[in-house]
Amino acid sequence: MKLEYYNTDTGCELAETELLISRLETYLGGITMLRAAAGSPEPTPFEHFLKASGNYLPSPQARWCTQKMKLAEMEKFVGDAPTISYVGIRGDEDREGYVSTKPNIQAIFPFRKNIWSVDVVNKVLSNNNIAQLLEIYTSLCDEETLSEAKKIIEKPLTKDFYYSKKTNSLLDLDTKLFNKAVFNLNNS
Repeated sequence: MKLEYYNTDTGCELAETELLISRLETYLGGITMLRAAAGSPEPTPFEHFLKASGNYLPSPQARWCTQKMKLAEMEKFVGDAPTISYVGIRGDEDREGYVSTKPNIQAIFPFRKNIWSVDVVNKVLSNNNIAQLLEIYTSLCDEETLSEAKKIIEKPLTKDFYYSKKTNSLLDLDTKLFNKAVFNLNNS
C-alpha cells in the first residue's frame, strides 16, 4: 500500500507544531509540504486569506482557514487518485468535520468510536442494504453475536430508530466487527 504524508502550512504554526512535523518527517521518511496562496504578496497563507475574507477571523461557523488553506490544497494534491483521508477530530468534538465531495476521497475519523463519515454510514445502514449487511455479518461473526446483530440489522430505519441509534447499537455490540462490515460493504 502506498502511503503519502503531507502538511499544509498556514505560515502561522506554533513552534511546537513545526517541531512535531519535523520529528514526524524524520520518522516517516518524508512529508510533502503544501502551501496555499502561492505567489500571494501577503507574507503567509493565513494573512492572504484573512485579508480576502475582510479580516474576519475563522470560527466554528466560518471555517475558511481549514477549507481554504488545508483542505483545498489536499484535494489538489491527491487529484483523482483513490485516497483515504484520516481526519484528526477528537472523539469529544461534536461535529462531522470536512468530508470531501470528491468520489475518490474517503474520510476516516480515527479518534472516534465511529470512524466512518456520515455518508458512508448512511449508505451502509440504508434500508436497501439490510440483506447485504446481514450477509456480511453472517460471514464475519459467531452465532451468538450474529443473533444480537441480526436483531439490530433487520430493524428498519424509522424516525424512532434512526442512523445514529442503529450505528451506536452495532458499535456497542462489537466495534471491530462493525468496522469490518462497513469496510466490506463499502468496498463491494
